[in-house]
Amino acid sequence: MPISRRKFVKAGAMTGLLAGISPKSVLLVEGQQVNKERDGNPLNQDTPADFLGLYNQATFVAYVGSMFVVNVGAQGSVSVRLTEVNAMRSPLNGECFSLVFQSFDDLKLPQATYEIEHGALGSFLLFLVPGDNSDPGQRYVAIINRLP
Repeated sequence: MPISRRKFVKAGAMTGLLAGISPKSVLLVEGQQVNKERDGNPLNQDTPADFLGLYNQATFVAYVGSMFVVNVGAQGSVSVRLTEVNAMRSPLNGECFSLVFQSFDDLKLPQATYEIEHGALGSFLLFLVPGDNSDPGQRYVAIINRLP
């Protein structure tokens, strides 16, 4: 049975449009929404809110020189002072900066994600990396890189 040129073009256009919206991709999106509740994200309903996403570079600049508390689990906590906030190169409409903390404790923390507490900023999770040793204590660096 011959197919007219009009029907062939129409069928090709419809196939092209529908190719981008496959049933598999629809199922993936629906599955992601269903599994979002148990994905281990620290912002789930049963864990405290993590406010780091609300803070930008200017927020931290206002608190240079103030003390933060790093909770280290069974070992207790370590007090650190925010000594520097440095702007870094970031993508268009993004934001990138580093936070440098100075501890005055002999306890050397390994590179890890810690719960950080501050009197005005509240509590948030931050990945800290040991920096250069200083006398006394240790420096720790966190890089905040927000993509648009």
